[in-house]
Amino acid sequence: MSPNNRPHPTRKNSAARQWKAAPSQPSATMAPDDSLTPSLRATVLREWQPYAAEPVPPAPALETIVPAVMKRLGLHQRLWESQLFERWPEIVGEFNARICQPTALRNGRLIISVPHSAHIQELRPHKSLFLRKIQEHFGKTAVRDISFRQIG
Repeated sequence: MSPNNRPHPTRKNSAARQWKAAPSQPSATMAPDDSLTPSLRATVLREWQPYAAEPVPPAPALETIVPAVMKRLGLHQRLWESQLFERWPEIVGEFNARICQPTALRNGRLIISVPHSAHIQELRPHKSLFLRKIQEHFGKTAVRDISFRQIG
């Protein structure tokens, strides 16, 4: 007997066929569109989203979380230092930012590096102005004093 001439085995009614033949029960999802009432809508939503949770409030911005976490870890001085380095041209002006750079912040004292001793003499009269501008940005406890150091 050739493979094409084999008799087909008789098929039994499978569970899938029995399920397909079963009469459907009306549910909220089968309602016509024009009869959607608020209670029916709620029923449909419960059927489709049984575990719908309350809306989640938006997460707080990182700029508010990071300072609080760093303060709790005792790293708030490092945070001030990094923000100070980033905003340095804005605080002292572009011209002065090219001459001097903040190097470190230790125990409330900001150490500013300058390339030549003549620049120290130029910048010393502006020390109180720099300190006031820094304290405006970061508060009075962040930086209490400024020291100039010659590099090179």
